[in-house]
Amino acid sequence: MSLLDKLAVVVLAATTSAVALVQTAGAECEGSVRYLSDTNDAYKVLQGKQQEIYEGNTKLLDGDPYLREQLTTKGGIQTLDDVVRILARMDLVDEQFGRQVVQFLRCEPLPTKFESPLSFMLLKNSLESLTSARIKLYPNSQLPLFGSMPTGTIDAQATVFEGAENPIIILDRNIYQFTGKFSKTVSATIPIGSDDNNVSLSYDKEEMRRRLHDNPWIVSDFTQAMVLFVTSGSPKNAHETLLDADHNRLHARLVNGLDTFIVGHELGHIVLGHARNSTHELHMAGDGSDRPIEVVDHSQDDELAADQVGFQLLVTSQAAGGGPGDLLDATIAAAGSDLFFKLLDVADQYRGTIGMPTFSDKAHPPASARSANLDRYLQSTDMASIGLEKYPDFRLLTRSALDVLVEEATPDLVKAFADYKAGKH
Repeated sequence: MSLLDKLAVVVLAATTSAVALVQTAGAECEGSVRYLSDTNDAYKVLQGKQQEIYEGNTKLLDGDPYLREQLTTKGGIQTLDDVVRILARMDLVDEQFGRQVVQFLRCEPLPTKFESPLSFMLLKNSLESLTSARIKLYPNSQLPLFGSMPTGTIDAQATVFEGAENPIIILDRNIYQFTGKFSKTVSATIPIGSDDNNVSLSYDKEEMRRRLHDNPWIVSDFTQAMVLFVTSGSPKNAHETLLDADHNRLHARLVNGLDTFIVGHELGHIVLGHARNSTHELHMAGDGSDRPIEVVDHSQDDELAADQVGFQLLVTSQAAGGGPGDLLDATIAAAGSDLFFKLLDVADQYRGTIGMPTFSDKAHPPASARSANLDRYLQSTDMASIGLEKYPDFRLLTRSALDVLVEEATPDLVKAFADYKAGKH
């Protein structure tokens, strides 16, 4: 079986299956959009917070017709026909994908009126893929509630709203823009060759460099995404990198590792029973008003431990079948979690050049330390029984690709950040 045969899961197929985030006994698929905030106190409070933020800063609605419709239409989005109409205005959604989103919403209530159905599908896909590993390794663990806000941070935050009993894990609304944009440019950098049924991926940096010289749009897309990410906290308005079939198959597995690790890390805090003894204020990105939320403090040791559990859940879930394809999926997923920290490390370095704080707050260790932590954990007894050593280390492949990308993009990045700093002051 060729490498790409083993990777052959397109993005659409990877994002459409789901399990209930909050189980609703006896619920059947319906013909209208439903919201958990109608009956759940924690989500009701979250929805109010979201509405305050988005009404107070309409720039956050740019490029998000679904969110804009919720705020500007009386009664918001209520029917699946409304969803079809709005999705038709979104370039990234084709007809087939649109039908799958509608079917998803028939059977799954959204947390609040201001959650993106596309992002929520990705979240549910990650939760589903981690379910078997979570139950196997941590049988007494419970699923937390998940929601989103424009936090401007990559690290998720846990909060307990006043009047609500259950904590909610808050993801940045644009987190999947971060994983998607950068997974595509890194995947596009890697030379893929084929001969009959054999497919090869080149680890050679000079071959990667030649590919970038032959396809300068890859560097351009990466540069634009990095500048937006560093300066605004999100690369959502960066150009969408177009991939051929071979590179899209690689991207599908790599981005799955990125997305699923983020969710796995948050589950790590839950299964480890990390205490919620203190909180601090978190201000939303781009929100000039004084509307912070209280988020839970974790120690740096807590964060490193949650990284290990998230990584364990990710790799165990991907390798669950035990076959060659499953182990290959696990090695690529491991590279995705590694890429997450490597990208943050690059971004943190450039944030320093323009006088902005790093993406790692006081609780989260530097990205480089978190990457080294997982390097060590990969050699532990927890990982030894999975069998990843039977396959090439895909972390070396994605690290090389990112290294070359950054080297080629450096002149334009340095100029862009110098211009930004000069304009800011």
